[in-house]
Parts: sequence; structure tokens; C-alpha cells
Amino acid sequence: MWKRVVKFAKRLAICASIFFKPVTIFRMTGFLPTKKRTFQEFSPIIYKDQAVFPKEPPRSIRGHDNWRGTQVSPMVMGHVLEIKNGLVSCSGYVFDDSGCLIEGACHRFTRKIQRGLVSHPYRVIPRIVHVNATVATITASNQDAYFHWLFDLLPRLKMLDDLGVKPEKVYLQSHYRFQRETLDLLGLILPRQLINCQDVPLLSASTLIVPCHEVMDGREFPDWVIDFVRSSFLSKVERLRPGSPKRVYISRADALFRRVLNEQEILPVLEEYGFTLVKLEKLSFQDQIILFRDAEAVVLPHGSGLANLVFCAKGIPVIELLPAQVLDHGYRLSQAVGLDYFFLSALPQDSRICEGTSHSGNIPYDFSIRPQDLIDALRFAGIVPIPRGYPTQGILELKQDLPPEYVRRPARGLK
Repeated sequence: MWKRVVKFAKRLAICASIFFKPVTIFRMTGFLPTKKRTFQEFSPIIYKDQAVFPKEPPRSIRGHDNWRGTQVSPMVMGHVLEIKNGLVSCSGYVFDDSGCLIEGACHRFTRKIQRGLVSHPYRVIPRIVHVNATVATITASNQDAYFHWLFDLLPRLKMLDDLGVKPEKVYLQSHYRFQRETLDLLGLILPRQLINCQDVPLLSASTLIVPCHEVMDGREFPDWVIDFVRSSFLSKVERLRPGSPKRVYISRADALFRRVLNEQEILPVLEEYGFTLVKLEKLSFQDQIILFRDAEAVVLPHGSGLANLVFCAKGIPVIELLPAQVLDHGYRLSQAVGLDYFFLSALPQDSRICEGTSHSGNIPYDFSIRPQDLIDALRFAGIVPIPRGYPTQGILELKQDLPPEYVRRPARGLK
């Protein structure tokens, strides 16, 4: 019965779009016929560009035959729009007063919006909250991912600050722990200014300010984003944390996908090389900053946790574990921070797609890493075992007491 109602409402919306504005149809049916305008029609204020990422592949024990970097996005997200009587959804879709989708305003064009599904969950006669004020929107469908929150959404607040834009209200998600913690540390938004999009799925404002930024595929992580994240947070955590592990392995054992299936087999190898297993979901945001800031080597599977590489000291070795299909976010970020990056991808027969997950660009695979491959990767990165009797914490402070053969060597092939 419900599917029939939805199908009928959608057909009605398509027919009515010939005669009525999209927003008029949306208010009655809950479906928004897709009519588009480009952001360039709204006199955008250009902020900063994103250069194309260099094509040189990273290093691995098996060479880089299977390395495939992301294709370069033709659009550069680095501008600010002002839209009178604009409409925005919690998922980051922005519309003009007639209900036309504004391309290049915060979010990519996806299948959900293509189908007219703006309100989630779908509702006939959806509720639109109107705010008679200047509202800045900082929303996107990937805002609940720590990585994108840190590099795509929070930098939009800096854009507004740099341009001297002072909105009366800010529309964003403040639902997850990491969102609340980062906003508290930043201190750029007063509690009375915040409109939590978790409570207001659809909002219209007399003046909608849209800072448009996203680290686009195939492009560099902009220096201003790296500088903003590092300067905003590193200065606000304690300077010394005695006993903090210096060689860190990030586990995804509790994640939904991209888990290392044979983690128990590779843990003895990691322990021999002085690595401490850490599950980031058990740490506060400040503890994660300190963990990566104090690390002298990091091994981690691909996931949102690699966003914390931005807090690492320049030059430390990073080995990213990947399924047979690879993503280059970790490499591009490491290059921007100045880290010594290596990757280790599983063989095709050691990767498997997770049941019950959809492929939305997130590569929902689990995979296995062969212990000997990991040993070879550690040696290739110049990381050597820690002698028996030495603690796995405080390795950096002990380096002066270690025999020369136990101190990290330059990676093979490096000068």
C-alpha cells in the first residue's frame, strides 16, 4: 500500500511540474521534480582553488601496478553563495526559492536527489522550517563520517570567518560525539546560533549563505585546509602525554567493513615491531589528536580514522592497508602533511565484498593481509623490530639507547 502511495505521488509530481514550480509540488507531494541551475548564476565569491594531484604513484613491496588514483573532478569547490529565500536539506542539497537544485552548492548530484527524495524519511506534505534570518548551511550527506567532517565540512566555517561573513544562525549536524567535541574546541559557533539539522530536516531562510568546499577527487588537499585543522586543534591539547604509544596500529575490527579478517595472525608481527593496537572509536577526539601527534610510525587499514594523519609529525612512516581495490585519500593526505607513505594492498583472492552492504564508493570489502607481506612492507618502510625487553611505549625517547640496527632506516630506494 505504501509503495503504491509513493509511486502515485511521484507520477503526480512529474505531471504537475509542467505547470507549477518544483517547490509548490514538493510542499504537496513530498517529491521535488529535478530542475537545475548552476551556482554561477548566483554571483559566487571565489575563495581558493584546488590543484590537480600529481600522478606519481606511492611505494609498495609489489610496486604500483595495481594502484589506481581517483579521476580528477572537473569541478573545484571553493566559493560562497548568497541565496535569497533559499531552501536546504539536512543532506546538503541547496535550492533556490522556486525549488530548483543549485549545482555546485555544497553537495554532489546523487541518485537520491535525482529521484526527488529530498525529505528523509519520505513524507507527503513535508514540514519546512522557515527562519527569518541569515543562515549559513554546513551540511552534506557524508557529514556523519569523521574524515569528511574534518576536511570537507569544518573548513567551511573558516571560509566564512576569512571572508568576514557573520551569519545569525548556522545549520549543521551536531549529533555525534566527534562533531560536538570538534565544535566545542573550535569555538566558532555560539550555542544560540546552532540549528541542528538532525532536528530540522528541511530549512528555508530569508538569506541562505552557502560556503562550498569539498576535497575533490584527484585533487590535492589544499594547504589552507591542512593548516586550519592542525592549527585549530593541535594547540588545544596537552603538550606531553607520558607513555603514549609511539608505533600505532589502528584496528577496524569493530567496523562494518574494510576489516582485516586475519588480524590475529598479523598482531604477533606488529608486536615484534613495537606496535600497539588501538581502536579509535574508544577514544575522545583529543586523545586521538595526541595519539597521532606523538606517533613515530602508523599502520592502519583504509577508513575514516586515517583523517588523524593530519596531526602526525612530518616525515614519519605510514603504511596503509588496503583491499585489492584501492582508494587514494590516505596517499593524498599524507603528501599534504609531508608523511613517508607506503601502501600494502591485499591480493585479489584475499579480498571479499561484505554481505548486506551497498557499494556507494566506500569499497565495502573485508580483506586479509599475509604476515610475510606485512614484514616485507615494514622493512621496505625502514621500520625495524624492537629488541626484547624494551617497552612498546616510549620508543621515541629510548632511541638514543637502542643499538644502531634498531633505529629506523631510510626506506629502500630513498635517498
